Amino acid sequence: MDRSAALDHIYSLLKKQIAVAQEGVQRAKEAVDYDKTKIYLTRIKNWQRDLNKLQELRLYPTIPLPLYHYEIVDREVEVLNADLSPHSLEVAILNATHILAPPEYSSLSIYLEFNFPLPEEQPQKWTTEEIPCSGPQFSPKINFKNIFRIDRKIFQKFVKSKKLSITVWHARFLLSDICLGRVEFKLHQFSSKSTLAFEADILDGRKPTGGKLQLKFRLR
Repeated sequence: MDRSAALDHIYSLLKKQIAVAQEGVQRAKEAVDYDKTKIYLTRIKNWQRDLNKLQELRLYPTIPLPLYHYEIVDREVEVLNADLSPHSLEVAILNATHILAPPEYSSLSIYLEFNFPLPEEQPQKWTTEEIPCSGPQFSPKINFKNIFRIDRKIFQKFVKSKKLSITVWHARFLLSDICLGRVEFKLHQFSSKSTLAFEADILDGRKPTGGKLQLKFRLR
């Protein structure tokens, strides 16, 4: 391979490496992975410096070509929860069991309310449809899902320290609705997982009522 062809070949390889690293930067930013973002940016900076050196070699043909070695490596990148957009949080309320009813109530009309405090300037609120259920167990069959728009960076900071809550209500016609309790939970495990599924106790103040909600949260 003559000098000009060798320079073209090295240049092409570096450009391909930079393009792959730029894709890595985008994925790392979406995942709010600062360490990986820094690694990719450092590689891009170094390879860009090598491209500049190649331009010098073209201008000064007396400078010998550097020794180089290259390998073609294919890596598969698994995208978890690919059905979601990178800036979406899916909230699912999959089941409710043993809701504590007020005294003398034999049936309830249940709905749930989730206040999502992000973004701060325009918090999001989700109220489910009403589901009838009867005693003595008061365990309605439910399966609610909703998508919330999030800023990944702000969301990751929020879930590290803040709690979220879902309130359980009994709807009454022409009367004020009755609060049957609420569940509180943290989502700090999203720092290392893309899906969280768990049961949460329904509380009356700080006291468990015996009821539970089955919850599932997904991120891409």
